[in-house]
Amino acid sequence: MIDSKVNMDDAFLHFMKFRGVENKRKGSGAIIYTRVSSPDQMLNASIGTQKRLCKEYAENKSYPILDYFGETSESAKTDERKEFQRMVAYAKKNKRVRYILVYEIDRFSRTGIGGAAISDQLSKLGVILISITQGVDSSTPHGQFHQSIFFVFSQYDNEMRRQRTVTGLRERLKQGYWPFVMPRGYKT
Repeated sequence: MIDSKVNMDDAFLHFMKFRGVENKRKGSGAIIYTRVSSPDQMLNASIGTQKRLCKEYAENKSYPILDYFGETSESAKTDERKEFQRMVAYAKKNKRVRYILVYEIDRFSRTGIGGAAISDQLSKLGVILISITQGVDSSTPHGQFHQSIFFVFSQYDNEMRRQRTVTGLRERLKQGYWPFVMPRGYKT
């Protein structure tokens, strides 16, 4: 029989520590990652909007913001982005980091299973990826499932855009148009 004066959460955490399973993160800090895909998009307010909304989310949840990453144009077709890798390394090393806040999952990665694998590695270290606009929190099975769907959909979306672009460029070439910048030394 359980003593009614015992806090069940504390009892459970004690049991989990006994079993060798405990949260590896003591901190409750957040880092914010923002990005756009191309330099032209740096001219609009997207980066500022992403940063502001992530910051408001962190403040509403009382997550201290430890650092900001991204704020640049890097295509998420690959996870070998300089700022992204710097952010992941920081999150892995800094035990105060508990949350990575992104505007949407595709701001984190558009590589499908590759992005999901990085998120899973971070999750095993106790770092939770949160998409503030999609309501995705990777700390729950429900959140992990939805996050995986968003990762796969982002990769699918990239592939569909690439296919449409290639088809359009081929059609323009067949029509006799040069769809690229004219090579140096040629006149139109």
